[in-house]
Amino acid sequence: MIVYVTGATCNHSDRDGNNEIYTCGVDGTATRRLTSSGADDLFPAWSPDGSQIAFCTNRDGNMEIYVMNADGKKPHRLTSNSAGEYGPHWSSNGTRIAFDSNLDGIAEDHWEVFVMNSDGSDLHRVTTTPPEATAINPDWQSASR
Repeated sequence: MIVYVTGATCNHSDRDGNNEIYTCGVDGTATRRLTSSGADDLFPAWSPDGSQIAFCTNRDGNMEIYVMNADGKKPHRLTSNSAGEYGPHWSSNGTRIAFDSNLDGIAEDHWEVFVMNSDGSDLHRVTTTPPEATAINPDWQSASR
């Protein structure tokens, strides 16, 4: 299966004017809409075992990290603050999620990489860049290396 985001200009009959998360087979068949929040749902990422999808959404006012079951059920928020969080990426064992955020408060456009447990606990910054720089788009090394 492939998970992706599409928005108001897509060709799906159930579009609603904002970005939503869908899945489909690798051949493009069996398309299924997973979110319908009235907000933008972005940057979906499969958990390593395929049972969950992490994503970011502004359904609570600003971009936060959420996780839902692979069928779109039981979405729940992992982060809750006034900063923006984007681009969740699962660790290879599925126990942690890395993402970028402007949580440090230096500036709205100053981003750092943060890591938390997959239940949202133990949130901490892992990069420290100067105010004129930024750190984004984290990814984990494969467990096979």
